Amino acid sequence: MPRALLALWQADGRSRQAACDAAMGALANDHAGTSWPVLATAMPILEYILRHGRPDAVASTICLLDDLFASFEAEPRKLVPATPAELDARTVAFQRAVTALRPLLVTLAADGRPSAQAARNLVALIDEPDD
Repeated sequence: MPRALLALWQADGRSRQAACDAAMGALANDHAGTSWPVLATAMPILEYILRHGRPDAVASTICLLDDLFASFEAEPRKLVPATPAELDARTVAFQRAVTALRPLLVTLAADGRPSAQAARNLVALIDEPDD
């Protein structure tokens, strides 16, 4: 995970997609739509990138959070057994962590960077009522 997050921090126009893919692989199983327990640990680092990263790093992080927030659930792992309630708690904790970023995302949505539209999309997802 540290290498993937470092790649995300260092992302530029040429490495942006690869950095996002590496971070996705470190934090989630993209093919199954599930996230690993380490995702909660990564949230402060992702927030730091949003606050202090270069524009490409910020854009990649917003897209990563958007994908994870929209369609991922906690993954039951053989090496880290968890009850359904623990899996739900991890998913809810991640969703709350992203929701707590809403004020920052609103600021990013209005700053005129290329990532502004992605930030608006993520804010819209956060604001959607639960089913």
